[in-house]
Amino acid sequence: MHIILIIFLILIKTSFSLEKAVIQKKSDHIHIESEIIPDYRKNKKTKHKKIKKEKYYITSEKGKVYHRPSCRFAKKIKYKTKIKSKRSARKKGLRPCKICKP
Repeated sequence: MHIILIIFLILIKTSFSLEKAVIQKKSDHIHIESEIIPDYRKNKKTKHKKIKKEKYYITSEKGKVYHRPSCRFAKKIKYKTKIKSKRSARKKGLRPCKICKP
C-alpha cells in the first residue's frame, strides 16, 4: 500500500516536469532515487515563417474573396481587379482565400 502511494505521489509531481524516479525495494527499506532531466524544448526557439507581403491582391469584379497573385484560383479569374492592401480588401467586405491564405 505504501509503495503504491509513493509511486502515485511521484507520478503526480513529475507529470508537469521531466523527472526520472527509480524505486527499489530492499530487505528492510525502500530506496528511492530521482533525477531531473533537463527539458531542451523550453529553450528551443521556434522559427516563425516570414510573412511575405504582396504588392497587390486579386479579386474578381463581383467576387467576395481576395487572393494572392500566385493563387491557382486567382489565375482562373477572367475579369481581375487589383487591390493594394488587405485593409482595403476588408473595407470592401472581402474575405481572404482559404487556399492561399493572404
